[in-house]
Amino acid sequence: MLKVKSMIEHENKIGKVLGSSVITAGGTRTRDMMVEGRKYFNQKNVRGNVITIGFSHMIDFVMLVLSELSDFRSQLSIQRHQVPIVGSDGTVLEVVATDVADHVMPQGSLSSGAPLSIIFRRGPPFKNTPGLIWSIYGEKGEIMITATGPALQANDDGTSITVHTFDLEVMKIIARDQHLLIERRRSFQILDTQCYGIDTSSRCTKVLRRFEGGNI
Repeated sequence: MLKVKSMIEHENKIGKVLGSSVITAGGTRTRDMMVEGRKYFNQKNVRGNVITIGFSHMIDFVMLVLSELSDFRSQLSIQRHQVPIVGSDGTVLEVVATDVADHVMPQGSLSSGAPLSIIFRRGPPFKNTPGLIWSIYGEKGEIMITATGPALQANDDGTSITVHTFDLEVMKIIARDQHLLIERRRSFQILDTQCYGIDTSSRCTKVLRRFEGGNI
């Protein structure tokens, strides 16, 4: 996402950022069940789940590009309270109660003053649509990033960056798929180290701590 950051800060593609929104779904490939190896995703005390992994990676690269959050409020919700656990053959092995949110909806202000809103839910996105749609709205234009899921750093295909220039009414695809692969893999390795507590000063770790009081 260094390319997007450069487009905003150095190339001035869209002028001053006026706001940003993210709509994303992912974390698991199934919406109403989980495979046996992901059973622990339903146990908040384990600290490894779709919020602490998928959501935290996503919010980290959003803040990397746009700036830190100066304030925020969020709603966390569990809509599927009972989750079937299935084996490799699809057989339901057990049904467990989850205490981990499957919907997270933070809203707030970036340090620049621009509003940021995010809608994140567990499970696959609407059929045949991107798993992540991220819009950055500026005075002179708008950037849209789409990807297969929220952990953009880990997605090896299906990712694109498009810019819409208002005065010329021109839309241009800046980067797609393999052009972003090297950058994504490098940033994912860095964030993976940060988000698992080795770097306690990282944005990712700070975000998780700010959600400590929530139902993650």
